[in-house]
Amino acid sequence: MLSKETVSGNHRIISVDYSKMELCIMAWLANDDVMAPELIAKVDLHTKMAVAVKLNRYPTEAEFLEIGPTITEQERSIAKAVNFGSQRVSV
Repeated sequence: MLSKETVSGNHRIISVDYSKMELCIMAWLANDDVMAPELIAKVDLHTKMAVAVKLNRYPTEAEFLEIGPTITEQERSIAKAVNFGSQRVSV
């Protein structure tokens, strides 16, 4: 979510993933008991959603570990659009 690297002396480069911050805030506001722990555990929610779309239900941990690595970038991209409620998905 946030990373920083020292370039030289006191100069730093900071990188922030705002989309992940949005998911964290959404989980907190919704008091979500599924998404919040997964965000804390640093689970890739877009890949998990892609597995859920493939199975047509939320995956068990074992299913996620088995199917997750087979998810393509296109499937993950579509799942990311689902996670953020995008109305424009190119397939």
